[in-house]
Amino acid sequence: MNQEEFANFSSFLQDTASIINNPALRLKAYSEFSQVYDYLEAHQWTIEDLKERHSYHETAAFQNIAEGYYRLGFIEAVFYQYAKLIYELWFNKVIEFQNAHNQRIHKGTQVHQIAEIYSTQHKRIKAWDYYLAAFAEDVIDGRDYIESQAYRALRSQSLSKNNLVLYAESIGKLRGKAKYNPLQIVEVSKKNYLIPSYEDNESVDRLKLNKAQEVWEKLTDKEKEESQNE
Repeated sequence: MNQEEFANFSSFLQDTASIINNPALRLKAYSEFSQVYDYLEAHQWTIEDLKERHSYHETAAFQNIAEGYYRLGFIEAVFYQYAKLIYELWFNKVIEFQNAHNQRIHKGTQVHQIAEIYSTQHKRIKAWDYYLAAFAEDVIDGRDYIESQAYRALRSQSLSKNNLVLYAESIGKLRGKAKYNPLQIVEVSKKNYLIPSYEDNESVDRLKLNKAQEVWEKLTDKEKEESQNE
């Protein structure tokens, strides 16, 4: 695949509705994936190619392909897997760029979208670490993490606000540093007990649920007794 063919395929992948409604176009999306992946893997990319965009942009090579396949995942799960592979490749290319040029690039989209895909596949343990990595990206860039998608995703899984505040404080010192990997931050933070693993958080959640069940049963038993004594 050459540059012109890649640009044409990237443009083609943005027309989600046409691809969904046309089996021949879906086949094209399937059959050309390996060529697209090889093209992205083989080339050297500039910061303009690698950085996130808020909407479609011609130079956003990885994002255009990843998001195109992600949208198609709503109709066929295999496209989620294709999207994940591109997000992972994009993430790795950004890490390589940071190490080579000592220049930071935000990676929140990649890790958050990988977490979302793992969630659709019910791989919650893997999704957990990627949500934590996305949260770290927002903190390190000085964003209002309470408004972030990662914060909402983690809170929806019963991770406490206190845990997230302590986690944010521990990684805030990395602001301005380029050479780091947010997934490594997650691993170090779990080992230092700054943030729980998915399993630990689930066990705390189960204890809370069991206690709530005990309280509920005591209340209902008391109501039964009172009604019988009337």
